[in-house]
Amino acid sequence: MKRLVIVGAGGTGEDAAEIIRAVNQRQPTYEMLGFLDDDPSKKGQIISGLPVHGPLRSAADHIDTWFVDCLGSPSSFRARPALIDDLGVAEDRFETLVHPAAEIAQSASIGAGSIVYPFVYVGAGAAVGRHVIILSQVTVNHHCRVGDYSILTTGCAVSGHVTLGRCVYLGAGCSLRDSIEIGDETLVGMGSVVTRSVAAGQVVKGVPAAS
Repeated sequence: MKRLVIVGAGGTGEDAAEIIRAVNQRQPTYEMLGFLDDDPSKKGQIISGLPVHGPLRSAADHIDTWFVDCLGSPSSFRARPALIDDLGVAEDRFETLVHPAAEIAQSASIGAGSIVYPFVYVGAGAAVGRHVIILSQVTVNHHCRVGDYSILTTGCAVSGHVTLGRCVYLGAGCSLRDSIEIGDETLVGMGSVVTRSVAAGQVVKGVPAAS
């Protein structure tokens, strides 16, 4: 069984623990060792039945283990690459998690270190990058491209041939029309409807979405 440490003991980390349990119900695959988190008040606590061992910087001390990347929020999503680099562990030690209730087309791909929640659909020819988090009820339609370190939150609808850049954050319930591009480090607000391409580094919201 592959030994896992979950990086980040917030809500995403707890969700990841449940995804791992769902995978293990199908076929015993993982042994969960616990969490790492920089919140000093969490050290030594039991969260979702697992101990918090210490801060993120202690990741390199864990030998013969793999890691689950649960870092990132609306306030820190642009910093995700630096946060991962600071862990000081090799890229091939990040596990990719796909909930058994997600539907991934055979011609689609999911990058290393990504997490796919239950009831997600990833369509034909879609390519999801590394360290992407896709929450429940998200649809990524055919031939989309999702850049590394992006976060797609609950209920997003991404139409076909959309390209999301690196470190994009899609707020809950937003919709993106087909064949547009969303630039790196852009945040799309909750419930927004994006009808045209968006340049890098923007915050857009509304119906139709605007900066």
